[in-house]
Amino acid sequence: MTKKANESLKSRQHSCKGKCHGESKIKESCCKDQKKSQLSYDEMFDMLQRTQANLENYRKQTEKRIDEVRDFSKREVLIKFIPVLDSFDLALKALSEDASSEVKEGMGMIQTQLLSTLKDLSVEVIPTDGAFNPLLHEALAKVPSDKAEGIILAVFQSGYQLHGKVLRAAKVQISAGKQ
Repeated sequence: MTKKANESLKSRQHSCKGKCHGESKIKESCCKDQKKSQLSYDEMFDMLQRTQANLENYRKQTEKRIDEVRDFSKREVLIKFIPVLDSFDLALKALSEDASSEVKEGMGMIQTQLLSTLKDLSVEVIPTDGAFNPLLHEALAKVPSDKAEGIILAVFQSGYQLHGKVLRAAKVQISAGKQ
C-alpha cells in the first residue's frame, strides 16, 4: 500500500468512524461533535433513567393513596354496621324466657354470622376483661368494689377496632377500688 493510502486508512479508523478524512481541523471538529453527541446521549440516558424512577415512585404513591382511600371507605361502612351489632345484642338480651328457642337460636346465628364477617374484614372486638385502657375503653362509671382500682366490672357497649385502630371505644364501668 502506498503511504497516502495508509494515512487515509488510519484517519478513517479514528473514533469518528470514517466521517472525516485526514485534515486535522476537520478531524478535531468531527471528534468534538462526536463528544457533544456522546454527552448529549449520556444526558438523555440519565434523563430517561430519572423519568423511569419518577414514574415508578408516582405509581407506588398512587397505589398507596388508593389503599388509604379504600381503607377509609371500609372504615366508614364498618362504623355504620356497629349499631346493627348493638341492636342484636339488645334483642338477644331482651328476648324473654318465653320466646321460642328457635327464635333465640336464629338471632344468635345471625349475630355470629355478622361477627364472623366483620372478623374476615379485620374488625376485632376490643377485649374488656382485665384492666382499663383509656386508648381502647371509655369509662362511663367508676364504682367502689372489692376488685383493684381500674379493673373493668361491666360492659355497656362493645368496642371495635380495625387494623389496631379504634372504630368505637368500649363503654365500660370500672372499679374505684375498696372504699
